[in-house]
Amino acid sequence: MFDMAPPASEMNLCNIHTHTNAEHKGPDFSIFVDGTDHGGYACNASADLTEAERAPADGAFHNVKPGDTIEVHWVHTSCEATPGEGLGACVPESCENPLLRVEAQVFLVVNDANALDFTSMA
Repeated sequence: MFDMAPPASEMNLCNIHTHTNAEHKGPDFSIFVDGTDHGGYACNASADLTEAERAPADGAFHNVKPGDTIEVHWVHTSCEATPGEGLGACVPESCENPLLRVEAQVFLVVNDANALDFTSMA
């Protein structure tokens, strides 16, 4: 049995990471990719992107490219922690019985100067 985590606003952001494709099926991301670690589900609108929206973009982030579906996880902890690499940043040795909250959002990556600025979502 686990206690419910408090709202994210009452916790410390300890990690932000992405997954290629959505980990679970949802109404707007239900195209099954495969069952591997990098499989999951792609956005339904992927097939509807224009050539311009799929064109390679300047400033690419790792292996993410236009047309990809990504899932972003914002991980919060009840511990005194600062953002760091890996989920270990969320459970420092000085903290016993941490409560964790993961908030997630699925995105369809497009090459569009008018699209949502991902960097403004932290």
